[in-house]
Amino acid sequence: MKISANYVSFASVFRSFLKKKKYASPSDFHRDLVVSMGKKAPSLSTVWMAFYGARTLPLETILFIKDRYEFEVDWQDVLPIKNLEGLELKKAQLTLPGMRELKRP
Repeated sequence: MKISANYVSFASVFRSFLKKKKYASPSDFHRDLVVSMGKKAPSLSTVWMAFYGARTLPLETILFIKDRYEFEVDWQDVLPIKNLEGLELKKAQLTLPGMRELKRP
């Protein structure tokens, strides 16, 4: 099953943030969020979907990591990708590589 990447700009910002903060995977970042945010932390699947560009993180999470971890995101990065006609892309038109493809030999 392909995961869509309608939020590819947010995913690229989020991936560079994880790399900059030296998290091995989105699961490691999620563990840190659970410790810091408690019950208000997003689910593990939400963090992975943000990593793949299928959705953004919830607003309260973005504000929390912006305040605590100095996460830099523009308002344009949280908008979905649109085609030339101004319509949102269909689900399977754009995908990002997963953790398996990103790992170096």
